[in-house]
Amino acid sequence: MTDAGRHEAPLVVSAHAGTDGVPRMPRVPRVLCCLRPPGNQGSFAAVHLPARAAHVAAVTFLAVGCATAPSPSPESSPAATTTPATTPTTTPTTSAPAGWDCGDVLVPPAGYEQETAFVAPTAVDARQQAVDGARARLLSRLCDGRPCEGLSPHVTPWRTGQGADQVCAMVVIDATEVRRWRARQSLNDLDAQLTTAARALVDGLASPTVAIDKIEDGGVPGGERARWLEARMVTALGQAGARVVDVPADFSGVGLPTGTQALVSARTTMRREQGELIIEAIWEARVSTGRAPPVRRAAPPVTFLAVAAPPNPMVVDALPPSRTDLAIRVASHHAGGLCAGEQTQVRLTTTQNLHVRVFDLYGADGAVLIFPNDERPAGRVVGGQTIDLGGPEGFAVVPVPDSSVERFLVVAAPTEAGLGAFAAYRRACRVDPAIARALHRGQGLPGGALVASDGFRLLPETDCPGVKAPSPAERQALARGLAELPPCP
Repeated sequence: MTDAGRHEAPLVVSAHAGTDGVPRMPRVPRVLCCLRPPGNQGSFAAVHLPARAAHVAAVTFLAVGCATAPSPSPESSPAATTTPATTPTTTPTTSAPAGWDCGDVLVPPAGYEQETAFVAPTAVDARQQAVDGARARLLSRLCDGRPCEGLSPHVTPWRTGQGADQVCAMVVIDATEVRRWRARQSLNDLDAQLTTAARALVDGLASPTVAIDKIEDGGVPGGERARWLEARMVTALGQAGARVVDVPADFSGVGLPTGTQALVSARTTMRREQGELIIEAIWEARVSTGRAPPVRRAAPPVTFLAVAAPPNPMVVDALPPSRTDLAIRVASHHAGGLCAGEQTQVRLTTTQNLHVRVFDLYGADGAVLIFPNDERPAGRVVGGQTIDLGGPEGFAVVPVPDSSVERFLVVAAPTEAGLGAFAAYRRACRVDPAIARALHRGQGLPGGALVASDGFRLLPETDCPGVKAPSPAERQALARGLAELPPCP
């Protein structure tokens, strides 16, 4: 153990036996796990590991990689940060048929937008007029009333021809250039929408201090696109007169962080319109009114083309968020991300006495119970309490292959009977895959139970300078331990 409280290899420590002979977990750091290897995605689980021998217990949050994720929906649209060419696009290498008489159907090359125009053969410079007419029609259709300066240089003639009574021309433009241009236009619109949203969220607050909380994107907080949105909202809030600060690491998720007048968060959804993938961000704020609890405000929806933003490769079904009376919160940053090897904490807060079960969801059909634990085997939480599920020293993020996200699902009820079948889950165990698949979708929950969730995405190593990543041996040791968990009843 270092002075900073970081749990170093090896990840097994001596355990002491309880009165029933079961090894108990000493209060040392657990380990959370996830990994985002280059070009790969997946997930992991967090559990207290049983002892590999009678005198040894792995006290960790364990990561287990899975080749697939729940309802994966990869996004293949390129980001809009690519700098467009400043010279006209090269004419397609595919040749149009020779001797085009303006009457035959002329199919443009694959991957290009096209328009055709016709003029009388007696017109002055008829071929050029036909080319100019086709260009004007193409830009009018694509630009739809917006400035076309960034698009027009990429329109090139592909074929001209002549029939008995007309001269014709077809012009084309690479569809990639069109997507890039639309992305730039979308960004201009996005920033204007964010400014409007920011003003709506802090309306009536004089020079407020505002914190930006998590941005749930694709069902999980954090990720490149969430961070990208966060940075743009920081600018928008500044233009609205707000001072933006970080969320404190010890914030429980209930109420407002100390010293702030508003806490801003967002969730995204996706849809297709006319073949384009559209992202819609719903921004909300908890706002102080001088009374408790804070009130909620919602801003008008913000929409933009997915091609305009960094991709978010892994999408899962969204789970119910934390509530004002029940919250689970992973201490994270950058809109909901964590670095491999980083220390963190998972906090559970309730305003009423509840019987609680906490599940960790991973992979396509993986889930483990992580609460009740040895410190609180009854699984009962007193109202007004915030429990650090990682103990006094918290968790360390330890990755394994094919892992990039982790989610925690809380199911609670005033009575143990209100937990339904989950009342029988009393210590760390592996959930049956069929039940786990339902939990991943927010289904199969007891009627009337209170539900809350949180999670995080792993940040790329380039965004984690100075954070020591766990070794391969540490990751492998954790993965082996999950197999030793007993199945849930």
